[in-house]
Amino acid sequence: LGAGKTTLLKNILERENFQRYVVIVNEFAQIGIDKQLIVHEEETLFELSNGCLCCEIRSDLVSLLNEISEHTEDYAGVIIETSGMASPMPIIQTFSVDEAVPEGFELERVVTVVDAGYLDINLAEYPEAADQIACADRVILNKTSALSDAEKTQAVSRITSLNPQAGCIITDYSRVDVDELFSVRRESNPFPVFKPGSIQPAQNGLVIRAAHESNVSSFCLQTENKINTDIFLDWIQKLVMYHGNDLIRMKGILFFYDENSPFVFHGVRNSLDGELDEEQQLTTNNISQLVVIGRNLDRDQLTSGFEACFY
Repeated sequence: LGAGKTTLLKNILERENFQRYVVIVNEFAQIGIDKQLIVHEEETLFELSNGCLCCEIRSDLVSLLNEISEHTEDYAGVIIETSGMASPMPIIQTFSVDEAVPEGFELERVVTVVDAGYLDINLAEYPEAADQIACADRVILNKTSALSDAEKTQAVSRITSLNPQAGCIITDYSRVDVDELFSVRRESNPFPVFKPGSIQPAQNGLVIRAAHESNVSSFCLQTENKINTDIFLDWIQKLVMYHGNDLIRMKGILFFYDENSPFVFHGVRNSLDGELDEEQQLTTNNISQLVVIGRNLDRDQLTSGFEACFY
């Protein structure tokens, strides 16, 4: 979560030869922020929200693929951006063995984007993080500018220990050679070969995780009121200060009372970032939306804190 998947997708879609691709964006939360941040033809941009493709809404993906299959002559391919909470193996299996997937759809590659600064923490706390690396055909080690050369080497070594077959691209802002990235194709064997001890095996040798930690949830806040900039920044900084370890991901589109452009807000654990959308590419009808994903979220406390920021 927050590693740079949507930024990578935006970089890919800027290429003219990807304009005819269908894009499916999966959101763990009820409100879809990522879809609003992607500039793409509306009729080829779909959203599957309020759950992960690896479990709750996998059947929705199959239904959508069947819908898309009726117009395959109009499209060059499909790109799926899963939730950062998703385990890839059930999705890989869907394409490999689910007879409900329409003919002609083949999984060509799995790309995993890793936040270099939180690699060790995420691997220690979330089994999905190891799954995502182990299943990848290519791993993008992103946000590396703050790391020393030794730390970068250590991060690559950690990734290689989980998946020695996938190449690792070191970068910032998800900048990659798109042609090189899309030149990678999966082997004929649809299932990855895991290095012994790198990932927990299931009884049949495959990892099928269909549920996430029960204490991890998402909460969506939205309002038509303008937001007081100073009060919001003070509240969000205190929220991170006292609850940063439980805040996995925050993202939102906010309308401050003293700005004419919407503010795109991002938070990953203790790190906060954001920028004004001065080109006015977002279409949220001036409704501020904030999504919080974390552990043991106190919804009443979050709601009251957010409402206190109204101008």
